[in-house]
Amino acid sequence: MAPLDNRDVRIMIPQVRRALDPGVASASAASSYSDAMIAAITADATSELLMLGGPISFPFTLSIASADMITGYPTGWFIDPEPPLEIQALISLQAALGQVFNELRGLVTTEKIVNEGGTWEYTKSVQILRDKVGLLIAQRDTALKNAIRVVPALDSISDLVAFRAPTIAANIDVIQ
Repeated sequence: MAPLDNRDVRIMIPQVRRALDPGVASASAASSYSDAMIAAITADATSELLMLGGPISFPFTLSIASADMITGYPTGWFIDPEPPLEIQALISLQAALGQVFNELRGLVTTEKIVNEGGTWEYTKSVQILRDKVGLLIAQRDTALKNAIRVVPALDSISDLVAFRAPTIAANIDVIQ
């Protein structure tokens, strides 16, 4: 297998996987996400940063490298120019934060199950969910500060990115 082009979003799969599934560095049975899913999540996070910043603040482009032959849906992406490690960290943490938000949208924290054999109830800890989101936001904000050193124009989107974080936190408060 030929080495990946450093512009290929797949180069960030291990980094995004660690942000999504801490402690799981490879596509093992312990991972909740396939490599293809992580590549798509990474492309989504890149496009989100492009939408927030535009070409001046986020001076990278996302292009389709490959598409499904039947549906035409993208299956591979390139980021141009090659993103430095600081930008890769920002994209990875934005990907994890976006995915956690998507997972929390339909989350039920308490469920009661009743059938002919009995009744049982379980509860997921809202505090752990809040802490996970808080940690991701803090890590993403640190990554953004580091990325601004490499691409100073990113400073203009820092307010927009920070503005979105309370929305995620508010949704967790609603879950309680």
